Amino acid sequence: MLFSKCKDKIKIAKAFISAKAFKKYSPIFVSLSLTNRCNLRCAYCKVTQRDTGELNTSEVFSIVRSLAQMGTRMISLTGGEPLMRDDIGNIISYIKQFGMTVRMLTNGIMLPQRISEVRTLDELRISLEGDEEEHERLRGAGTFKKTIYAMELARSEGINVTLSTGLTAQNVLISKFLIELAHRLNLNIHMHPLHSLDYFCFDELEKLLPNNEQYRKGIRKVLYYKKMYPSLIRNSIASLKYYLSWPHPQGNIQCAAGRILCRISSKGIMYPCVLMEQRYDGMNCLEKGVERAFEALSKNREFLSLCSGCWCSGTLELNCLYSMKLAVWLNLLNL
Repeated sequence: MLFSKCKDKIKIAKAFISAKAFKKYSPIFVSLSLTNRCNLRCAYCKVTQRDTGELNTSEVFSIVRSLAQMGTRMISLTGGEPLMRDDIGNIISYIKQFGMTVRMLTNGIMLPQRISEVRTLDELRISLEGDEEEHERLRGAGTFKKTIYAMELARSEGINVTLSTGLTAQNVLISKFLIELAHRLNLNIHMHPLHSLDYFCFDELEKLLPNNEQYRKGIRKVLYYKKMYPSLIRNSIASLKYYLSWPHPQGNIQCAAGRILCRISSKGIMYPCVLMEQRYDGMNCLEKGVERAFEALSKNREFLSLCSGCWCSGTLELNCLYSMKLAVWLNLLNL
């Protein structure tokens, strides 16, 4: 397994070099939304109010085949809640047939009923907002213990788990509880700031966002933990320092969207990244083809004028890698 991961990292490094040095672009990393349906109604999220149309199994398979032919190395399955799909196990298995790394983002509530279908995941990212009071304030009564159980169950099945937590005014100082939980279950922590995704209910979001002083204090706390426990915190130091420039981005970060990454919506529309959904007119992968859609992104960079900074943590890490920041590459090798 370790050898396989090392080989994959070598392939990823080669693809990065090819994109940077020879301008041979390919969607190495793809965020693929499978559904806008969800079993929860979180305080700040309105994804379930969006169009419920979604790709069927054969359409997902068609897109995956095209991505494999184009050199994709990792697919992140997102939603909504991916476990709402009856075919989630088949989708994961199909992607794995092409030797790609598969990550899935989930709230964990439905995991006990679907555990046999997700055992081959390379990473399971489960959302936890903080301690029981904070988590249930945002995600609903009774969700905390179910989420913790999902993490414990996944770890007992040998699945790599990352605890994903968003910084709010209430939990901006990552609690000792999260650190102890990560140590106890042998999992990582991935911090992300709440940002202006169309998924979010903006009235509620305003109430949750920390002010600038709170936010920077929280990021400094994460940096402190990163230096104490380098492999525990998945965020790189470079990305955390970038976050300190909120709300005005600073730093020489190059955009990797349309170069090595893209986002595909639950209806098969390709976007530069998740932050560009609803801001940019993407191309339909089923109608135009995945290769043509990505080529359009790589050639037409007009979407950059719509971007106010890279606050999506997953995309930011890839942008830092694409910018060839040595510390970020070393962080990747240590994970």
